[in-house]
Amino acid sequence: MPKLAWMEQFSDKLSGISEILEYSKKNLKTEANLKEILNINLQIKNYFYS
Repeated sequence: MPKLAWMEQFSDKLSGISEILEYSKKNLKTEANLKEILNINLQIKNYFYS
């Protein structure tokens, strides 16, 4: 699994996944990130349905 720089602080074990998910919910769930995700989602839908 690819690792991003901010993930280095967590263990490589399976338990690290829950820590990464919790961290990302607290620190990466921003209005800007959510807008970007929704925009990309719309682009993908348009690609497949056009």
